[in-house]
Amino acid sequence: MRRVPRGPVAPVLGLVLLLGATACSSDDPAQETVDIPGSSESADGGASAEAAGGGGDAAADDGELATSYPEVGLELDLPETEDENQQGALAAYVDYERGMRQLSRTAEPNTLVTDNATDAMLATMQTTVNYLTSNDIRYRGTADIQADWGGSSAEAATLDLCIDGSDLELVRNGTPEPITGPSRLAARVVLTSAGGTWRVAQYDTEEQKQC
Repeated sequence: MRRVPRGPVAPVLGLVLLLGATACSSDDPAQETVDIPGSSESADGGASAEAAGGGGDAAADDGELATSYPEVGLELDLPETEDENQQGALAAYVDYERGMRQLSRTAEPNTLVTDNATDAMLATMQTTVNYLTSNDIRYRGTADIQADWGGSSAEAATLDLCIDGSDLELVRNGTPEPITGPSRLAARVVLTSAGGTWRVAQYDTEEQKQC
């Protein structure tokens, strides 16, 4: 698990590491711990036995999720969905990812993030905003992300990601800087459903896993 970098230069996938790849837990007793499909771990964020609901505005006119968002530098390769639970979880993830790409460019919170993340993840977002603004850092370029199901149920879902950040660029004080580190990174996203609404509850990098 990677925490928010404190050094002067973030790695090439700093966009990902800064913008969501920190597992968050909550001491809020109202949030129930649920089993993560495909894992022996658990995530905080509330649970509901109701079949899915949903995630935001990522759907295209034909009901399919859009996969290209050039305005925020995001290209997605998404898995097929088999039921309403997966549809709701995937839509929430896409909106959250879009929001974090936008945040990386503006250093400002937006509703795509706040509407699709648990309270614990929103605390991470604020830390990210503080880091970007205090260091006058922004990102540009495109992140290409391939997502596959790690497991799903009516209460929780996991997505395994392979993130290609080779096109990303860090800009400090308006000046591009060279950045180092691997150009590809594996990550896992955990979403939970509360009252039929899906939200991102956890977003971890998996540095020992290649993709």
